Amino acid sequence: MSFSLKPLSIKSKPFVFYIPFTFYFILFSIATFFLWKYISLNTAIPGNSYTAILSLLLKILLFSILVFLAFCFFTVFLSWIIFIVAKKRHKLEIHFSVLNPINDQDQSPDIQIGLSPIMKPIFGFLKFRIQYNEKMYSAKFKPAIESKMHFLTGKYTATFPWELPEITLYEADTAWIYFEDLFQFFSIVVPFPIHDHFCNQPPDRQIQPLSIQPRKTEDENERIDELRRTEGEYLNYKHFEGQDDVRRIAWPVYARSRELVVRIPETLDIYASQVYIYPSFFCGFHAENMPSVQILFLNYYKTFIWNIIRDIQLKGFQIHLIPDSKDQPELVNEESQFKERIAALEWQNEMTPKAFVQLNNAAAIIISSLCPADEIKELLYQRNENTLCILVKLSTAIQKAGILHFMSWLFIQQEKNEAEKYRAGWQLSTLRFSILENEKKLIALFNEHTKTIIL
Repeated sequence: MSFSLKPLSIKSKPFVFYIPFTFYFILFSIATFFLWKYISLNTAIPGNSYTAILSLLLKILLFSILVFLAFCFFTVFLSWIIFIVAKKRHKLEIHFSVLNPINDQDQSPDIQIGLSPIMKPIFGFLKFRIQYNEKMYSAKFKPAIESKMHFLTGKYTATFPWELPEITLYEADTAWIYFEDLFQFFSIVVPFPIHDHFCNQPPDRQIQPLSIQPRKTEDENERIDELRRTEGEYLNYKHFEGQDDVRRIAWPVYARSRELVVRIPETLDIYASQVYIYPSFFCGFHAENMPSVQILFLNYYKTFIWNIIRDIQLKGFQIHLIPDSKDQPELVNEESQFKERIAALEWQNEMTPKAFVQLNNAAAIIISSLCPADEIKELLYQRNENTLCILVKLSTAIQKAGILHFMSWLFIQQEKNEAEKYRAGWQLSTLRFSILENEKKLIALFNEHTKTIIL
């Protein structure tokens, strides 16, 4: 019977939060003890006036330290008592909101927390920790922007940076409020339920411009300003009729099926504005325990999907986003929800691209390096010639590490990078060679066909 320490560590975390002193207090106590012992041993000469004066000074110093520690603890304890009383009387109000970045798209969202009534410890700090997705805990937040405490109303508002690891939806369950003194020797925590959700959205990136062929709109009730080419019914073919031009007979189709069909020519339509996008999150590998795949590659893939949609939006098309998740319905041109919908998608191994893509209306199909090449090969041959297929190379998320990178890592202190955290696990993974080999097959397959893009 196997035993995992990870669930035990998760369950024990809330109990560790309740320890009323910090690591700084332990270091201060150990240093004070050894300093006291050292001075005591070097001044243990009885009947010496110097020893008597030094012993008196040491007692005064010890007394001062105890008074100082008592004052620090009292400031924390007093603020904690006031908060507990307000909580018991149901007078406590908490405001929790997520501030997504606007100008700096590489920045993670900040959180803004407001509390009232509350008293900040004298010369001390108020810090927070968020419990999210039931069993996950953030680091202890230090305020980046802190408002002045209003003494009469006890209103407190602060903004905290939060480095979220994944582009996904988060459910915030509990806010852990820490009362700490000036030197952060004592820390008393109080949990407070918040029950809120927020989304870490994919950032904006510059990508290669796309050439998308839209489908004809189902309900012709909204004209557009520009004539756009639209294709005929049933993949541009129909059965041959007497009035049709014999020059448009598709002889390759006749050779295969012995049926006379003719190609329907493109027409200029003032209503051709709808683009159906099919992003596939199918993973043909057992990569459940690979953080590089589950976090880094997934973030990378979601970022490209959003920026593909953004590029098409700038062309003025109406977008139909068709996810391969059973729990996610079709989303039609709701720009404010596209990012949140993409962030909610995860890798899945049930629905292949061939099973969910409707080739008769697909304008763009997006796949990743985790889709098996054999599955995509059949899809490329069956698609319409105007359907754009996009391959997102996931290996690009982790650049290849050569000897120069190793020497740089060995002798130069590097700036922290998200990809560096997953590089070691990716390099040591047994699936790495299989995924890279599948990616090479996909690249070769895409190069054999037209109307394909490799990002």
